Amino acid sequence: MMPEETTKRTRSQDAELLKEIRENFTYYTEAWREIRDAAREDMRYISGDPWDPKEKQARKNANRPCLVLDELSQYVNQLVNDVRQKKRAIKVIPTGSGANDDTADLRANRIRQIEYQSHAQSAYSTAFENAVQRSYGYARVSTEYISDKSFNQQCVIRRIPNPDTILLDPDCKESDCSDMRGAFALDIIPRTQFKARWPKAEVKDFTPEDMATAPEWIHEKNIQIAEYWKVKSAFKDLYLVQGPDGQPLEILEDDPKFSELYKAAPIQRKRKVEVKTVCQYITNGIEILEENKWLGKWIPIVPCFGKEIYVDDGSGSKRMLISLVRLARDPYMLYCYYRTAEAEVVGITPKTPFIGYEGQFAGHEEEWNRVHTVPLPYLQAKPILDATGANVLPLPQRQPYEPQIMPLEIGAESAKRAIQSAMGRYNASVGKSDSSAKSGVAIQELDAQSDQGSFHFIDNYDRALQFSGKVI
Repeated sequence: MMPEETTKRTRSQDAELLKEIRENFTYYTEAWREIRDAAREDMRYISGDPWDPKEKQARKNANRPCLVLDELSQYVNQLVNDVRQKKRAIKVIPTGSGANDDTADLRANRIRQIEYQSHAQSAYSTAFENAVQRSYGYARVSTEYISDKSFNQQCVIRRIPNPDTILLDPDCKESDCSDMRGAFALDIIPRTQFKARWPKAEVKDFTPEDMATAPEWIHEKNIQIAEYWKVKSAFKDLYLVQGPDGQPLEILEDDPKFSELYKAAPIQRKRKVEVKTVCQYITNGIEILEENKWLGKWIPIVPCFGKEIYVDDGSGSKRMLISLVRLARDPYMLYCYYRTAEAEVVGITPKTPFIGYEGQFAGHEEEWNRVHTVPLPYLQAKPILDATGANVLPLPQRQPYEPQIMPLEIGAESAKRAIQSAMGRYNASVGKSDSSAKSGVAIQELDAQSDQGSFHFIDNYDRALQFSGKVI
């Protein structure tokens, strides 16, 4: 972010603030740990690695198959690509306080220009895809200088490809997190890059004492850099006075116009209001490297979440975020087991179809070796052997073996249905025929059922766009 105003601070001034930053970082990390751990597991399944590492290694050691047949990405891609095709944008609607269609159109056009110049659809779709895959994703609003030779800035919307670089205030209650009081945007850089990027930093060569003070920040070879966003509040008097045009006017006590209006007209009403300011601190945990004032009153990090629920595990209710694949993990693992079992059953099928007595094929080995690849008119085998005397031997027998595939196929199909039910996606929605749907109307109903089953992701995505518009 290019700041409206940058302030360089001394390390001695920031002891309390740095303590707050380190404590909040630990608190935020612990509060989000379970959500992040579950998301990490989601991404293992999405990336094609659902097997437990210990079982996977045990199977490899025993030369047993460990198959992964993708049954998740098609449903994820169908939902994500539907949003990519049907692009959404921020809309502005005039409501109250003298707003009208002209001002709404003016703001909407300006926001459209910002979205176009920023390639905002990339930021939006990345946040949505992460929400679908792992239950949370983010985009951000920022400001940048329009060129290297200008002091003018422009508003931009940027993507956050790795959502684990963001930590939001875990105590916020609004669905769009617009009430968050703090946030972290994290980055890990080598120590050599730190020296080049902040040559005026008080601490460039970190000591063991620094590592002990901030062990989560200072590492042997790397330094964690964070943007710490903080909302500050001040309570001021809001006055209702009569404006120059005779209409009521709401104005804060520190507004320069207040004294003039107060002399001209009596105060009609008065109340205390909270006035918020947002600051960004760049820090390495032991020093404030920069302080930037943000123009807006919301932290400009836009979250997009999956399904939000609260679960009591015995120690009180905790917030959980559910991805599209979360409840499909077990049936998907079952599906992989069934397919792996099929491969094992096929693998133990006898490879020697004909069985005869020792020496019975002597003199005719070439014909018997070719019988599987060349259609021969007849085959010969010795009827008697020296070891059997005059007794005529039975002809070599083909060993019939039918692998028990059908029960496994039925089980795999059942697991696939469980995957679809868990994700709220059905065959018709991904271009596959459904045996129970014979008519076009029935197929359309299945498709609509899929849309409804995952619409909460779309709704949360729209809410993220609304918050992005408020920040802009």
